[in-house]
Order: sequence, then structure tokens, then C-alpha cells
Amino acid sequence: MSGPVRPPLTVAESDGTPTIRPCSEIVFDSGDFVVAQSGAKATITAHPGAGASLTDTYVGFGSAANLLTGSAKLTWDDTAASEQLLITGSNTSNTYGQLKLVNTANTANSAPDLLFYHDRGAGNAADGDYLGHFIFTGRNSVDDETAYYQFFARAKDVTDGDEDAEVYHQLMLAGTMRTYFSMQSVSNSGYISFNDDGQNVDFRVESSGNQNMLKIDGGNDRVGIGTGLPAKTLHVSDGSTTGITGGTEAAILITDDANPRIYFEDLSEGAGDRVMDIMADSEAITFNSLNDAATAYDSQNIMVVNRDNRVGIGVSPDSAVERLHIQGAGTGVLVRLESTDAGASAAPVLQLFRNSASPASSDRLGELWFMGKDAGGSDQTYCYLDAWLDDATAGNEGGSMYWYAKGGGTGRAICGIRGNIQTFQVNPDGGDVDFRAEGDTVSSLLHVDASQDNVGIGGAPDSDVQRLHIQALTSANPVVRIETTDGGATDGPDLEIYRNSDTPADGDDLAVIEFVGTSTDGAGTPTITRNINYARIAGEIIDATTGNEDARLIFRSITNGAAGQEYLRMGGQEVVFNEGSGDIDFRIESNGAVDMLKVDGGLNLIGISASPTSGGATLQVPDNTISSYANVNAVRSDSAGTMTMVNADCQGQTWVHDSGVVHAIDLPDAIKGMHFQIITTGGALTIDPNPSGGTSNEANGATGTYAASNTYQIFNVVSYVSNKWVISK
Repeated sequence: MSGPVRPPLTVAESDGTPTIRPCSEIVFDSGDFVVAQSGAKATITAHPGAGASLTDTYVGFGSAANLLTGSAKLTWDDTAASEQLLITGSNTSNTYGQLKLVNTANTANSAPDLLFYHDRGAGNAADGDYLGHFIFTGRNSVDDETAYYQFFARAKDVTDGDEDAEVYHQLMLAGTMRTYFSMQSVSNSGYISFNDDGQNVDFRVESSGNQNMLKIDGGNDRVGIGTGLPAKTLHVSDGSTTGITGGTEAAILITDDANPRIYFEDLSEGAGDRVMDIMADSEAITFNSLNDAATAYDSQNIMVVNRDNRVGIGVSPDSAVERLHIQGAGTGVLVRLESTDAGASAAPVLQLFRNSASPASSDRLGELWFMGKDAGGSDQTYCYLDAWLDDATAGNEGGSMYWYAKGGGTGRAICGIRGNIQTFQVNPDGGDVDFRAEGDTVSSLLHVDASQDNVGIGGAPDSDVQRLHIQALTSANPVVRIETTDGGATDGPDLEIYRNSDTPADGDDLAVIEFVGTSTDGAGTPTITRNINYARIAGEIIDATTGNEDARLIFRSITNGAAGQEYLRMGGQEVVFNEGSGDIDFRIESNGAVDMLKVDGGLNLIGISASPTSGGATLQVPDNTISSYANVNAVRSDSAGTMTMVNADCQGQTWVHDSGVVHAIDLPDAIKGMHFQIITTGGALTIDPNPSGGTSNEANGATGTYAASNTYQIFNVVSYVSNKWVISK
């Protein structure tokens, strides 16, 4: 206010000092004021919100004319190199949190922005500069402020025009901050990486119907599609549980409860010829072609590979086919072997090769069958070509080939080529005609009976003999002799009884040797002329699995007129006497004792040096000669101060301390069942259950050293439970 006033204005301070009169000018320097009128008097006082003081570190808001005093919950640390804006609060009701950014500009590209600018000054930017860092912290169990999650950005390359950046997201894992995923740009390219630290961290992507649409198992180094428990390096599943627990780890596994398959779509092919698949179906892998939508097959079973080693081309292989079954539908060439070789050598070559590890005479090398249907629709073999190995001797190899044809419903050998005997033979089977070779005194030294399909040596074969019947007139000389003149170290001659089964199975009998004779009425008169099986040796398959084959020999004998009583079996990593639990004794003689070892099958008792007595102990030693010595493992008479015991030293041994020097016995961690003895003859012992200074083991209830000060004493040391010893004398 300025200018003359009438009457002259009087100005006075509220406290009475000083008084100015007259006054022509009043100047207010700053602040807000309140003017109150009382008649001709005007009283001016400071506004209560104006000119208020601002507490150090508080942040004030408002204009210079209306300043707010700030709050302890919003402070600023202005210390150089430690500047910090701190917002403290306990917000639990406002869903937007303690910090909210609002942009009210009415434009499409306006939004609240939060800018992080690392300004190192001109010319100081460098690769690897941190650009910004979000850290989420909280207290741990001991009230330390701990960073649980953070993400930050760095300048990977600050070169002008080639700037690259990288962003890392890290979480606390087992007390260590680990990178869960990062985004990085490198030289005009980039990548997103998950689990950079190589920890046991899984990566999972959910779909609308599968929470494990993609699962990377970080702990097992596996990828699953459709499964949360991948069993191989790549496992694709419809959600069914796999039963696979073994096999190669680096593999692709497809699990489906309905024909798992792989589709191949070649868009370079014409319409209708683009899709093929490989499918698992009915214990086989099939190769098929489909329409372009994969909704129907064009050609099914182009090739079928069965799990039992059978393959079909154009058909699922018949169970009667061992390896390869090819089926066509036309009259053209079904199989073609073609060679483009222009030389003079034979080509192409079709080879039928029987790769036997033990080739022998009469091995059949292969056949070609010519088959067709009969009028009744049954399969018939009308003709076939058969090749045989007659002699496998190196340098003297010989073979035969036979042509067979069917006539009158019966197949016969029409002709044959016998290379080994340089013979072309017509009608080699001769129909129902026997072949017989006579000796000087034996009319049927060799007799081949065609109707019975068997051979007799020394006479006509009986009808109940399947193949070979050997007869002798006396027992003066061997009936059969198998002889070899080989002078090498290998075995020979060999007698092989071979059951050539295509379907060997556990429990199959391989062969039987029977010892057959007659019986009498006790006075020497035969009552049964033959077919009494007095004894029998049989071979039997225990396990026919390749690589795990097991077998046994079984010895049986007639006992009290009852045939087939088993006495002994050997095989399957065991030898068993009296498997049938009969009243059969087992006895071993020594030089001076008939019953050095006697197992009485009727009494269920064992005797050593004599037969056991009924009513006695299970194991009987009538002469009371059983003895047992202590296992004195070592005698310590040296001056070494410490003996460190290990697990192997605590297995029932007896240790002797035979020195006047005080020994320290350091025990291992106690394991239930450990025990040993210590004998001291010349000096004191100290036994320490915790030689490393710990307290995990106890001896007689204490963790400290046990003193065994007496000489000529025996101390028993026993662990009755893990980490606890008992020492007694």
C-alpha cells in the first residue's frame, strides 16, 4: 500500500515496537497474511500456513506462496553419492500401491513414463554399463534385508549405431540369486535365454487344455511336450503315463494311449501325395500314405516292422513268417533285383546264406517254395527247391539240391543233385521202400524203414523208436563208439543232443537219457520183458532268454517200485539233492569215515563223522571235535601313538596292544553291528569315538575319550545302534 492517506496512517508492531507515524507506505516482503478490521483499525497477521519451516530431509509440496511442511514418510537424502528418495508407508487399502503415476494429457501417445538415465558424463559411456535396476526385497528369518527378486538392464555395446542391450530377471534360489531368464541383443540379432545359470529350474508353457503343453525339466535335462514328467531328452505325450524307466537317455519318446505316430508333409509334392506317417499299432511300426488332410489312408502298411523281428512289405507279416513277408496285388513283377554293372562278373546276385556258427552235415541251407491255393481255398506247397549242406569240411565242402513236387496229394522228392558224391539222383525218397545194408552175420546191419521213418543198426528198428534203434547181440564190446583223432587242445569228440525249437521256453525238456531194463519175480523169472525205466537223466531249460540262458540236469531213479524219484539236480547256480523232499539220505565218505557228512532225509537231521540220532540236534557231531579260534588280526608292539580304525577293522577281529606306550584308538563313525576286541598287555589305551573333534558319536553315553588304563585286559567294543558305541571289559 502506498500513497498519502488522510488522516495520516499510524503503523505499530503487535508487540508495541516501534510506532511509525505518519506512514505513507507499507511493504510485505513474502508470505501469506490475514487482514482483520475493527472500526478504522486494520490488523494484519501471518497466515498459519504461510512461511512454515521445512524439516531437514523432508520433501515439501505446493507453491512458494503456499508451502506444505512435508512428511517423515517422504524424505530425500542429499548426501553426495548417496542421494535417495525414500517413501515409507503401510498402504493396505489402496490397490494402486504407494506410488502412482498419472498422465492427464488427452493424447494417444501420452502415458505416465518412468525414465532411468545413467548419465556418466560425456565420453564416459562403456560396454556393460548398468542402465537401471528394480530390486524386490524383504526380511529373512533373521531379519536381514534380503533381495528376493530383481531385474536390471545393461548396455551391452555402446558403439554409436550398433548399440546393444541386455535385460536379466533374477530370483533367489536356495539362498543364491539365480538368472531365470534374460534378453540379449548381439550384433544385429538377439535371443531370449532361460535358466542362464544352469540350475534345477523348469520352464513350463500352459495351453487352454494342458498345463504342461511345453515343459523343460531343468533338473533332468529333458523336454516334454504334453507331459510334465518327460522320461527322455524329448518326450511327446497325450498326457498318458509312460512306463519307460530305462534305455538311452538321449532319445525321442512319444507316449500315446492310441497309436502314437509321426506325420511327414512334403508341400513340394502334388496334391494328394504330400502326407505320410509312421505309426505304432498292434506291437508294430507301420509306414503309411494318407490324403493331404491326413483323414484317410491312401496306402496302408507300405511296410510293417513287428516287435518280434518280422517285417512285412504291403502287408502285416503273417505269424508263420519268421522274418520278411512281401505281398502284392497284381500279376506284374513283385520283386526285382537290378544291377547297372557293365562288367563281365555275374550281377545281380541273390544269395541265401545260412550263417551258422557250427555248420555240420545235413544242415539245410535254404528253400524256395512255390505255393498256391487248392480248390478248397487252402494253402498248398506245390513245388519247392531244397538245398542241403553235405560236408562242411574246409577244402572238401559238398552240398545237395533236391526238387520236390506234389502228386496225388503227396509231395515227393523227384530228383536231386548230390555234389558231395557227384551224383544226380532220381526219386531219392523212393516211396514206401526200405533201405537195408547187411553185414556178414547181421542181416540188418543198417535198415532204413521208410514207413516208420526210422533207422535200425544191428536189426530192424522197432516202431516205437522215433529215429535210431541200435541193437547188439552181446555186451562184450561197446555198442557205440564216438572217436576223434584230433590232436589239438579243443574238446572232441562231441556228442550233442540238440532240441532245435523255434519257440524255446522256460521249462522245456531238452533231452532225456533213460536206462531201461526188465524185472523179475525175485526168483530170476522175468515178469516184465522191457520198458522198466530204472534211471533217467534229463536236461531242462530254466531260462531261455538270450544272454541269460540257464539250464539244469536232473537225475532220477526208481525207488521201491516208484519210478521218477528225483535224487539230484544241477543248474541255475545251484546243486540240489532230494528236490522232491523224499526219504533220501545224502552221504559223503572220507578216508576213515563212512558218514563223514550225513544228511538223513527221513529224520531231517545232519551228522558229521557219524549218522545223526533221532531226537537229537539238527546238527550232530558225536565226537565233539568242533573248535573255533579268535581272529587275531594284528599285534601292535610298536611305539606308534595312534591307531586309526576303519570299517573293515570293526568286523569281529581281535586286536592286541603289546607295547608299553600309551596308544590312542581312533574309532570310525559307528554303524550298527560293528564289533571287535582289544587286548592290552603292555600299556594303557585311550579310545576316542570322535577323533575329528565332533560330537556325533558316543562311547558309553559320552562323546569324550574313554580311558582303558589296565593291562592284560580284554575290551569289547560294540555298536548297538548307529553313532553309539559300548565299551566293556
